[in-house]
Amino acid sequence: MAYSWGSDPSHQQFDVPADAPRAVPGDARFPVTGRFEDDGRTYAVSLHVTEGALEYLEVHPLGDDEGTWVYLGNEADDAAIALPDAERVELWVETDQGAERFEA
Repeated sequence: MAYSWGSDPSHQQFDVPADAPRAVPGDARFPVTGRFEDDGRTYAVSLHVTEGALEYLEVHPLGDDEGTWVYLGNEADDAAIALPDAERVELWVETDQGAERFEA
């Protein structure tokens, strides 16, 4: 599986082979998201599926900044945020009552 930057700086596009097994039968956003903090802001990370195949990873701010684009990069790029190490990411699960923090 390969990936490439698209025109929207807030998500990372994946290039999944056409013959790869489908994750789900149609379009979906995985019901588990990651949340992390960077420079005093909280961000959500989610995986999106289109026509059954993993399509992109999206990062967006929560709270007052919700709806703004996020430029993903590395720590050497001052204009970008870098995805954190796994131990800094909290998992949240979509429920009938809304998103709840996942407790292992």
